[in-house]
Amino acid sequence: MKYIKVGLLGLFISFLGMLPPGTLNITAFDIAASGKIDDALWFAIAVVFVELIVVKITLIGSKKINFDNKWSFLLMSIAVVILVYLAI
Repeated sequence: MKYIKVGLLGLFISFLGMLPPGTLNITAFDIAASGKIDDALWFAIAVVFVELIVVKITLIGSKKINFDNKWSFLLMSIAVVILVYLAI
């Protein structure tokens, strides 16, 4: 039951992430609007496949990198500053 909840939550978050019109969504819409529905579907499948590969590589890399608390705090602080800068 726990895995079902996690899976459904992941699907919900993924769905929310695809709602804003990003580059990939606009490209898929443009392909579909030009009458090439099959091409748009294959494009969307390829995007999902590449996204899965990137997430898998990220998970493997995060397991291999082991920082102590001092480095972790420093990296988190830098990440927060960068994200605030990008948000502004």
